[in-house]
Amino acid sequence: NLKGEWIHSDSERPIIDAWPGVEGLFLSTAFVGHGVMFSAAGGEILASKVLGEDPLHPLFSQFDLDITHVATDGGEL
Repeated sequence: NLKGEWIHSDSERPIIDAWPGVEGLFLSTAFVGHGVMFSAAGGEILASKVLGEDPLHPLFSQFDLDITHVATDGGEL
């Protein structure tokens, strides 16, 4: 019997960022049941971080490890 944990961030958004101290390790986690709906945007965000490029949309920069609260995005994401 496998059990997973229901983990979310304080910002209530996924965490998509490089892990500090481990070169080449990136996280894409804490989607809290919205992974399928968010997968395309999450992939774009992760790709831009891995490639060291600016995000395609300004709101895509709000998924870092250090984001503790994000005001509502008005349903844009």
